Amino acid sequence: MVGPDGVPHPAVEEHRRLTQPVVIEPTDLRRGRFRVVNRRCWTDLEDLALSVVLSVDGVEVWWAEPEVGPVPAGGSTELALDLPRPALWEGQEVHLSFGWRLRHSTGWARAGHVVAQDQSECRGSVDDSGAGERWRR
Repeated sequence: MVGPDGVPHPAVEEHRRLTQPVVIEPTDLRRGRFRVVNRRCWTDLEDLALSVVLSVDGVEVWWAEPEVGPVPAGGSTELALDLPRPALWEGQEVHLSFGWRLRHSTGWARAGHVVAQDQSECRGSVDDSGAGERWRR
């Protein structure tokens, strides 16, 4: 996974993604509903903090650090976010990015180290009345 010159191959990122301890799956993106899945076998997610960023064309427009609550080893829980509905022009790209960081330093990494990341692309269009957003995955 690392070349003789010490440069990591793309497989390092793939391995990190495949072995991350937690994933977020959208269940109803339009309503801001997600499933948090703990992929660990023996520990809960209490040692991790979640941050969520909503960006439009790569520019951050909203940010939050929601409390997820206890998620036991191998378990899952629902997460509800009160997402803003930014006004969009045709063709703009909207993404929700999730990052899980260590709350406290450990023997292998300092507090704040990112252990998992997920991203969902949101596709939005203004409804016929122009009064709101419809989001679809």
